[in-house]
Amino acid sequence: MKSNIKNNKSWFSVIIAMLITAFLIVLSSGILFIVLQETKNSRIVYNTISSYAWAEWALEYALLKAKNHKEGFSDSIKESDNESKLIIAGSGNVRYAKDALINYEMNTSWKKYSWEIWSGAYEIIPLFFDSWTLMQVNSKNPNEGNSLLKKATEFKFSSSWSLIWNIIWNNSDWETFWIVWSWSNINESWIWELKETYYNSDTNAWDFKIENVWIGDFLEDYDTNYLILFNYSANPIKYSIESNDWFSFPQISIIGTARIGDYKQNINFSQNKSEIFELLKYSFFNK
Repeated sequence: MKSNIKNNKSWFSVIIAMLITAFLIVLSSGILFIVLQETKNSRIVYNTISSYAWAEWALEYALLKAKNHKEGFSDSIKESDNESKLIIAGSGNVRYAKDALINYEMNTSWKKYSWEIWSGAYEIIPLFFDSWTLMQVNSKNPNEGNSLLKKATEFKFSSSWSLIWNIIWNNSDWETFWIVWSWSNINESWIWELKETYYNSDTNAWDFKIENVWIGDFLEDYDTNYLILFNYSANPIKYSIESNDWFSFPQISIIGTARIGDYKQNINFSQNKSEIFELLKYSFFNK
C-alpha cells in the first residue's frame, strides 16, 4: 500500500515537473518572440529614422553645392559615385549593411520650360546656367570658385499678349541695362529700346539713356541676362520658353534620397527663385 502511494507521488511529481518545464518553455519562447519582434521593430524604426536623416543630409549637401555655384547649377550624386561613399563617415572603403546609400537629383536647368503665372505675379528666368564639368560619374566639383557660366543667345517664347516682357543684364556691381517689349519670337524683333544707366558728370548723379538695339546683339554682348515676365491680366497665363542652349528655371527642385537595406526615404525641396531676384522686377518702365 505504501509502495503504491510512493509510486503515485513519484509519477505526480514527474507530471508536475513536466508541466512546469513545458510552461517555462512556452513562456521563454513567448518572451523570446517578443524580444525578437521588438528588436525587429527597433531595427525598422532605426532604419527609417536613419534613412530620413541621411536623406536630409543629402539635400543639405546639394544645397551647399548650389550655394557655391551660379544660377542653373544642376548636379546629382548616384550610389556608384565615390562622393556618395565619402560623405558617409566612419565606413572608409568598406560598406556594411547598416550603411546608408545616398543620392540626390538637382533639377534647375534645361532647354525647355513651361509654367503658369498668376494674376499680378512676376516670373524671373536667368538666361544662363552653371555648366561646371563632371568630377565623377555624375557628381560635379562642390567647391566655390568652380563655376563655368554658359548663356542662351536665342530662344522662342510663347504666351498670351497679356504678359509684359523685359530682359535685364545684371552683374554683381548692379550695372543694369534694361530692354522692354518684344514679339512672339524675341530674336525677330529688331526695334527694342535699350535703357542704359550711366553716371552723369554734369549733374553728379546716375542717369539713363535710351537707344534702339537688336535683341540678338544684346544677348550676345552680355552674359548674365534675366527674362522678366509680368501678368497684369485678371487671369492666370500659361507660357513656354524653348532654346537651343540651356537656361535656368525660375522654379527649382532638389530631391535628396537615402536607402538603408530595404528602407528608403525621399525629401523634396522646391523654391521659386523669382522671390530671390525680386528686386529685378522693378526694372519695368513705360515707353
